[in-house]
Amino acid sequence: MSKIFIVGIGPGHSDYILPKAIKTIEKCGVIIGGKRNLDSINQIATLETKKSIVIEGNLVEVKDYISNNYTIQDIAVVVSGDTGFHSLLSYLKKNLAKEIRLEVVPGLSSIQYMYAKLKRPWQNAYVSSLHGRNIEVEEIVNKQKEVILLTDKYWNPNKIAQRLIDKNITDKWMYIGSNLSYENEKIFKFKIENVPNIDYGLNVVVISDE
Repeated sequence: MSKIFIVGIGPGHSDYILPKAIKTIEKCGVIIGGKRNLDSINQIATLETKKSIVIEGNLVEVKDYISNNYTIQDIAVVVSGDTGFHSLLSYLKKNLAKEIRLEVVPGLSSIQYMYAKLKRPWQNAYVSSLHGRNIEVEEIVNKQKEVILLTDKYWNPNKIAQRLIDKNITDKWMYIGSNLSYENEKIFKFKIENVPNIDYGLNVVVISDE
């Protein structure tokens, strides 16, 4: 019987896609993923002979396609970052029929990459995601010495900084990893009250006492 593979392809750049991920993708007949992820794969794997489906917020369509085709051929759903942390895996496990077999191929996370760039350990940091969630960021920051936040278009570094300023939290440092692993990658460090109101692109935020 065919399988559905959830494949982590790292922080973004094709250099950080693991060999296991490439082998898995190449043996599947259908590849599903965001345009950015499919573009990264195209740089190192041949997809011309495969059917590609771009995820554009159409998760119900993706779920329906898998449900209707999972017995025909192997399907790879590619996701950036950690497959087990606020990824598409949660949605598919919840919404696909139990008889559909899932196999997970993990990849490097943007958090791992960010901390490698910062040259610091992160085992004591609090990790959370703001993707599509309404979280009282100030409560987390007040309780933790170091907080890692995966952002989205609404909860960007500027919004996070302003929220903290409004709650009189200005003595922390904010590290911003912008476009991690890409050619235009930049790592910023600002006091909360000095975070510039600019576009940081795809980013990971770290808020720390030092």
